[in-house]
Amino acid sequence: MKKLALLLAVAVAASAPTAALAAKKKSAAKPAAAAADPNAAGKKFVREAFMQPVYAWQAATKSAAKK
Repeated sequence: MKKLALLLAVAVAASAPTAALAAKKKSAAKPAAAAADPNAAGKKFVREAFMQPVYAWQAATKSAAKK
């Protein structure tokens, strides 16, 4: 368990600078075009995370209704 956690931490730490560099290059490519909502990706992630029980409930009730 500790080895897996350590491996995961190393992988995240190794990918963080790469992701930041990619984001920096992407933002440098289009300096004039500003994003409409800089938090849109985070908002979508949170909305989808909280909707997972709803989606599961809908899938369970649809399959029960078809039977």
